[in-house]
Amino acid sequence: MCGRLLSLSKNNVIIDTHLKSVLRHTPRPYLMPVSTFFPDLSNAQILEIPVGDQCVSVTRSCCGRYIAAGTDHRIVVADAMTGDILKSLNCHADVVRCLRFIRDGSEIVSGSHDGTIVVWEWQSSDLPRHILTGHSDWITGISVTSDGKQIISTSHDRTLRIWSRITGFKIGELIQTSQVVCLAFSPDERWVALGLYNGTLKVTDIFSEAVVFLDTEAHEDAVSCVEFSPDGSCLAAASHYLVRLWKTQTWKRVGVDLEDIPTG
Repeated sequence: MCGRLLSLSKNNVIIDTHLKSVLRHTPRPYLMPVSTFFPDLSNAQILEIPVGDQCVSVTRSCCGRYIAAGTDHRIVVADAMTGDILKSLNCHADVVRCLRFIRDGSEIVSGSHDGTIVVWEWQSSDLPRHILTGHSDWITGISVTSDGKQIISTSHDRTLRIWSRITGFKIGELIQTSQVVCLAFSPDERWVALGLYNGTLKVTDIFSEAVVFLDTEAHEDAVSCVEFSPDGSCLAAASHYLVRLWKTQTWKRVGVDLEDIPTG
């Protein structure tokens, strides 16, 4: 159904008909529309950025001017409007698993399967500003505080680590019960949500290190993605073909499971 909707013309009447058909015949609809408004993309352009290797990760700067792609060993930075390659950065000895721009986009933080995290001032230098070492396994997630002062990293070594972007030193560490697959900050940056390989969903107060919420049976498989809603009232956790939601005020599960749209 998703593929059919995506391939339809701009005629909203046709789309409305399909959506109403889904709601009429499916007790638990996989697609719940809130609007059938679609922007005019007739003049949109698709940029193809040749990164040279398999693209493993990608991120865009908050200002919207830059795109960075992580490949088997390097980082390619491109102009988001033209697709022109601006810089190629080499330091990691393995796959660049995760990337984040810092604030205005003048710096990049990268995490790799080689266990290192690198801070780049890519606009002014080809060399790393800091190489953060200490994790003993793949880096699986990176986040940066809004003021750009702290970097949070997660790893298959079952730890979450907090680093100073200014000095490059580790300033905190939380040990987990399983390999950490993903992380997300709450909008106020007080909490960090962690998705673990054993299906556990965990929310920790980043200042006191107290566990705010723990569900060891959030999913049957590894939690592959977590995300807070913009107002912080809801937390979503995904695993393979399943997304589940929790209200952060009560930490009760809400709604029905959002399962992947079946094919065939």
